[in-house]
Amino acid sequence: MNTKILFTLLLLFTLPSAYAQKVKLKKEVIYVDGQATFSFAKRTHGTEIVVYTLNTKDELFTAIFYPGDNETRDDNYYRLVFTGDDKSMEYTRAYWNKSLITWLLEQGILTTDGKLDASKIDNFISKYDEKVSERTMILH
Repeated sequence: MNTKILFTLLLLFTLPSAYAQKVKLKKEVIYVDGQATFSFAKRTHGTEIVVYTLNTKDELFTAIFYPGDNETRDDNYYRLVFTGDDKSMEYTRAYWNKSLITWLLEQGILTTDGKLDASKIDNFISKYDEKVSERTMILH
């Protein structure tokens, strides 16, 4: 009986990691499972990332980090702009660089053949858009 439980637990913990893609950002190229898949550029002192189709300047999306005030991290947020579709969303999860690409791959927004699946953007936005700027007071 104990070996069945142990086997079940091992299976539960190893299956999710077997399907996760390995993402690496190096020299303005995004590698997914060792394959060059997208290009990227960091702008505005690293607070903005633009992702392109591989070896082009055809923008897929731009991610922008808004740091809020210096006192707390509670008002930090990210804005994700899907360039060609003129759609955007805001989120507070700390998905940035590799973790952002991994999240978009897991959600099917990005594909491993280097494309953006526009048909999934609306559902993704409806699930994860936190509309942070609508509920945040900005003091100057």
